This record gives sequence, structure tokens and C-alpha cells, in this order.
Amino acid sequence: MATLYPVIRKATPTMLRRLQWLVAVTVAIALITVCLGCDGSVSVVKGEVLLDGEPLAGATVNFVPDGSGQPAIATTDEQGHFKLVTQAKGGVAAGNYRVVLTKVTGGTAMGRPPWIGRGAPTQSERDEWQRKLAEVKAQEREWVPERYRSTVSTPLKITVPADEKLRFELTSTPMTTR
Repeated sequence: MATLYPVIRKATPTMLRRLQWLVAVTVAIALITVCLGCDGSVSVVKGEVLLDGEPLAGATVNFVPDGSGQPAIATTDEQGHFKLVTQAKGGVAAGNYRVVLTKVTGGTAMGRPPWIGRGAPTQSERDEWQRKLAEVKAQEREWVPERYRSTVSTPLKITVPADEKLRFELTSTPMTTR
């Protein structure tokens, strides 16, 4: 502290206000970081996805929280197994979730339209882009039945922490209601 004293003593009032502001912001950021992690209880959620009894490789598994919270996402491996993570943590916060799944194959990534960054496209450029986009879409295949692809229609609901490894058995046949 003795080495800072001469510097602080020569500081102008503006410099001192800036230093106080910097210290206050640093403390605030530290407190926010600590408080966000206070609850911190996350669970490692693992499971497998089967479609008509077979492992569904390359599917995206999304846990969408009921209410507030952070969604979690995973991709299934060749055996249909997954391990969920969130952006901030290596697990899933306790709570209720709707499970949404999707798997799209075929088509090729098109990237950005060629006119991005250079101004408005001509009508022929737009038409050509739309034609190519339609060709790519026509080659795509969605493997997961529609009822599992939306938070509104999914029958898959989970409470975390889960006591055991999860197993989602999807069926291609439409569900009947009684």
C-alpha cells in the first residue's frame, strides 16, 4: 500500500472518481457472479434415444425449462446416448423440462447469401438463391416424428434431477387419443 500512496496523493478528483467507479463495478461483477452461482445445483443428465427400438444417432436433444431457466442441449452418439450441458455449466439445473428432439439429414449448408455485406441483391440473385434453397430443403429428411419436435406437442416431460439414466423411446406411428 505504501507504493500506491504517492500515486493516489497526486491523483486528480476525476481520477479518484474513475478509480472508485472501477472498484465499484469490479465488486458488483464479482457479487453477481457469486450470486448466479449460489444456487449452483446442477445434475449430470445422461440418457439414450431410440426410434422404433433402434438407437437414433445424430439427434439433437433439447431440455426446455417450464418457466424460467436455461435450456440444455446434447447430440446423440452412434448408440443414441447423450449427455446434456448448458452454456454456463456442465449439467442441468433442477426443475421441470419439456424434451424436444430433432434430426435432419441431407441437403448441404448454403451459408450466407452472396449479397450480404455488399448491398441489396438484384431480383435474379434473389430468385436464384430461393431456387437453390428450395433444392436443398427438398433433399432434407427429418427423422423425428413431428409430435416430439415442439414444446407444445411433445409428450416427453422430465423433472431434474432424474434418479436414473433416461431412456426416450420414440415411435414413428401416430399416437391415438381416446
